[in-house]
Amino acid sequence: ERLDDVINGKNFDIKGDGVTDDTIALQRAIDQLYLNTNKGNASSRVTLQLDPGTYVLTSSIKLPPYTCIIGAGQDKTILQTSATEGFTFVNGDSSIGNYSAISNNSFLNQAKYITLEGISFTQSVQGTMFDAHSVRDSIFRNLKLTGQWTTGGAIASNSRGFSFVGDSAAVMSNNNTLDN
Repeated sequence: ERLDDVINGKNFDIKGDGVTDDTIALQRAIDQLYLNTNKGNASSRVTLQLDPGTYVLTSSIKLPPYTCIIGAGQDKTILQTSATEGFTFVNGDSSIGNYSAISNNSFLNQAKYITLEGISFTQSVQGTMFDAHSVRDSIFRNLKLTGQWTTGGAIASNSRGFSFVGDSAAVMSNNNTLDN
């Protein structure tokens, strides 16, 4: 077993102190670990571990295929976003800083095999926490989502925790596991 199968977010200067904007550092870590690798080779895949803390995010985080982020547990590792789209899933044709458009999704390149586990997500504005266009074969486990999904007791239109959308009959959001 390799020693670097689990990479701590601190290696990318991700603070989690509840004050520092961690958006750029978190996106850089994700890009380096999941876009700058041989995605077809299982041995090149790693886990990004986030320690207990509050990670402040101010714009959407892009999650490519094979992303695996594990926190310390609900209410311990907290990702707090003020973006109207907290997390967007991108396809495997994306590269660092250049994320492929949804219109380029295909069965072969779509977002897949993503794992998010042991994290609380809070969204301070109305919007969609996870915009999951054509995400398949992924695991979302032990997550807690909190957001502005109601207005005066009514459900806010276009605000949701997860939005699973299929782009076509061939490129669907399917075989995903949500487990708390």
